[in-house]
Amino acid sequence: MKLEKAIEILTFWHDNASPTLKGDYKDALNLGIEALKLVKEGREKGTIIPTYLLPGETI
Repeated sequence: MKLEKAIEILTFWHDNASPTLKGDYKDALNLGIEALKLVKEGREKGTIIPTYLLPGETI
């Protein structure tokens, strides 16, 4: 899976989460989204050397 698709899926679940889903669960989704965005941006700008793919990541 490409990073863009993973970000899209996590964002969907975060934005459409049940009102009962709160606290740590929603925070974990947000953390995953932001972490993937940082990796993607770092690779694009060259501040992170893409020597390996994340588990489950494809090109």
